[in-house]
Amino acid sequence: TYQYGIYRSADQGLTWEMVPSWVAQRFSKLLHWPNRNFQFWLAFGLQSGLWYSDDQARSWQPVPGIDNALTWYCLAACPSDLLVGGDGGVQRLEPSLQQGDMTLHTGEAVVCLSSLDSLVFAGSISGKLWSSQDCGETWKTLECFRDGFAVVSLGAIREGGGVVGVAAGVA
Repeated sequence: TYQYGIYRSADQGLTWEMVPSWVAQRFSKLLHWPNRNFQFWLAFGLQSGLWYSDDQARSWQPVPGIDNALTWYCLAACPSDLLVGGDGGVQRLEPSLQQGDMTLHTGEAVVCLSSLDSLVFAGSISGKLWSSQDCGETWKTLECFRDGFAVVSLGAIREGGGVVGVAAGVA
């Protein structure tokens, strides 16, 4: 919950218990990221930064490869890497979460990310869009649907044999 912390369930949602160390943390996204070697839960919020748990959400610590003093707006997980969008671009973290580098330098805030397998979409505060087919290793600029409007949501879905990316913006 946004104001009251993280709750966890060990019985598929029948009962819930509050994780005591997480009272009043302001998280807007909770993400489970099973990759090849690790099983992580990630908690993210504009005011709280990026945290992870490797023990089924019982205990939490800051992601070591991220500077939580910076402003981060969004995250997405690929099978191989975690991507975090913030002021100036997208940072890519390895599966151990220990290190990462900026892979998309935009000069403006990346406020939305969406992933489907290794396909990633990124959207900026000014309406610019990018895509990556290799989990954020390389990027290409996409035609904007309406340049100047902030991208507020991105999604990637499969349709038939291909992939369709969906973006929405506001003034």
